[in-house]
Amino acid sequence: MDFDLEYSDSLIIEPADRPKIEDSYILLYSQDQGCGFSVQSELVLLPPYTFIFLPRETNVEKIETDKRSFVCIYFSGDFFDEKKDDLVYISIQSLFERSASDYKSIELTVDKRAHIAYIFEQIRIAQSAKSADLYRELGNNAIRQLLLILALADSELGGVKKMDWSEDQAVLKKFLDLIESEVKIHKQVTYYAESLNITPKKLTRLTRSLKSRSPKELILEEVVKQSTMLLLHSNKSIKQIAWEMGYEEENNFSTLFAKECGLRPSAFRKKHRELI
Repeated sequence: MDFDLEYSDSLIIEPADRPKIEDSYILLYSQDQGCGFSVQSELVLLPPYTFIFLPRETNVEKIETDKRSFVCIYFSGDFFDEKKDDLVYISIQSLFERSASDYKSIELTVDKRAHIAYIFEQIRIAQSAKSADLYRELGNNAIRQLLLILALADSELGGVKKMDWSEDQAVLKKFLDLIESEVKIHKQVTYYAESLNITPKKLTRLTRSLKSRSPKELILEEVVKQSTMLLLHSNKSIKQIAWEMGYEEENNFSTLFAKECGLRPSAFRKKHRELI
């Protein structure tokens, strides 16, 4: 067997008929909660819905204390050797390149996540094929499709993002978790900086470096995200939603929402509920 897909609870299991992970190209994919794992004995924190590309001869292990799951897809070094001149093989070479200190990654946009889940299922079907020829053909097609989608995402982003897995990444993760849980009450950058025991200036440097946005922009994004969920998936009035999101004046909430989304909350609800 020259390819495989596993979930994190079985990542350290390597049956005799499967390739050794260290001898393979490795794709790790985080799910909706993000995840943590060990790469070359170093802690790696991966944001939600993100692929990380690990070249051959990379040691990766599950962290037993981190219960968040992730998906591991890996395939042997000669999986595409017979097609070295095709686009997929070229993509493999570029996607799995790394510098001395970081690995490449791609965060999936919402429109691509369902397709990726479908491809995972195709790989699962290939794994269960009793015919060796069908097994390889199904697996080859599924992994080719996966890599092509990621290569397309790479081209849309203007280059795969390189992530520096450092203490800064861990602080950013804590900040994003904090705003998700507390943004209805706290919207000031200083509050979050104090909670993280860093200065607002350092928090700004981290978010601009790792997310290309300021802390205030990320806070507003979370406000809009949670407001949007309430608008589309509840029957609460705009005034009730404004209060729940921490705005005493409905007009202040509506003005902010319109500035960020281009529509006032009532118009946004009407337009998008018709599409659901």
